[in-house]
Amino acid sequence: MSGVSSCWRAALSRISHRLRRDDGAVSVEAVLWLPVFIAFFALLADATLILSGRNQALRLIQDANRGLSVGYFQSESEAEAFIRGRLDSLSPNATIDSVVNNRIITTNVVMPSSDLIATGLLDAFATIDVRVGAQHYAEFP
Repeated sequence: MSGVSSCWRAALSRISHRLRRDDGAVSVEAVLWLPVFIAFFALLADATLILSGRNQALRLIQDANRGLSVGYFQSESEAEAFIRGRLDSLSPNATIDSVVNNRIITTNVVMPSSDLIATGLLDAFATIDVRVGAQHYAEFP
């Protein structure tokens, strides 16, 4: 058993010796890769915030449609005001459109992704519009 532990000890010693080198090769490599990692994490953060905003908007649309369906809201404008009141902190530039046609309630929200992103380091997401919509059958006569 001591042969195995001495083998592991020697391997760990070699690895730790490699990590403690002072020739600067690791520093140069880290400086070269650091912008790539920062861009990747910025992309990841922005994509996550966009998807989270989309999910929050979808939940608000479903709640408003359900409220309009059961008569809690008396008109489409009340449902839109409900969505607007809760969506302003997330996306102040969002456009909301709610229509009742043949007892089908259709609500669509368009949010500019520039309202949702946090870092803004990558312009790829800044010009995208996030569109969310839902339909609900009206239960009122």
